[in-house]
Amino acid sequence: MAMSTEGAPRFLCDAMLGGLARWLRAAGYDTLLARRESDRELLALAAATGRHFLTCDGTIREHKAARGVALVLPQTKLDDIAELLGRHFAIDWLARAFTRCVLDNALLEAATAEQVASHPHPLPGNVLHCPACGRLYWEGSHLSRMRRRLERWQAAR
Repeated sequence: MAMSTEGAPRFLCDAMLGGLARWLRAAGYDTLLARRESDRELLALAAATGRHFLTCDGTIREHKAARGVALVLPQTKLDDIAELLGRHFAIDWLARAFTRCVLDNALLEAATAEQVASHPHPLPGNVLHCPACGRLYWEGSHLSRMRRRLERWQAAR
């Protein structure tokens, strides 16, 4: 079920943008989340891995290495940031939705019957599995709520 991510923008979010990183992953975008690295280290990592560095820290502009790599986002609501990113990067919030683990960014795989059976409750529909952390994903009411938000962001771009 892995979908091609070729040509899609890749991101590195600073530590303050953990929620945004999870939503970008939910939309299927390869997104790393910084921990405690310095600005210089983050810019170098973004450049070396072909990622756009997303931050709300305006002081990043002081670094020469930020040119063409860093995008300073306004400190505003997530919906406003998603609209800005949708326009700036032509993000398709729905084409790759729910193909990555929101916790660790790994591409999801179809869960085996054994993995589904090991869950303490019956799971409806297609169940996906994160090969990195073992988390199971299924089509519950939370997925419908998340999809509606992605649909709003898609309509706003």
